[in-house]
Amino acid sequence: MEDRSYVHEVQFLHRGEQMRLSRQQVIEAMRDEIPKLTLAWVIEIDGRRFPVSQVWMCATGLSPKAFPAAKAARVLTQLGFEPFEVRQPLPRALPLGGTVSGTATARTAQVRLEQRRTALLAAAQFLCGQPDCEVEDVLALAEQFEAWLTRQ
Repeated sequence: MEDRSYVHEVQFLHRGEQMRLSRQQVIEAMRDEIPKLTLAWVIEIDGRRFPVSQVWMCATGLSPKAFPAAKAARVLTQLGFEPFEVRQPLPRALPLGGTVSGTATARTAQVRLEQRRTALLAAAQFLCGQPDCEVEDVLALAEQFEAWLTRQ
């Protein structure tokens, strides 16, 4: 998800110090990185989705805690990387029981399906780029994510 209009290098201030960052530096910094799991904002680089904070830390050496995420995203956007949100809000599951109407049952099934889908996407994203990754690995991790998503 990269925009065609961008600058090749940006300058920004960090604690009074003038810093420079180029698009090529970002791409090179992420070349051998494995994307970390996130259910928030990501940037796609070479077909892989990285958390904005991971890109920022690898490309600049600056801790995400020392630089506001929104500012980091603005700098990366100027370089042509388009941050986007991967988190999808999930409605809380309705309780199961004998008093649930047919409409509520269908809604519960839809919520569970969306939770499973979200867990599977998160697992696939997390394991993307790992050379020895098997389908079973993705499915096992998706089960863990689903358990996390459905905890009350």
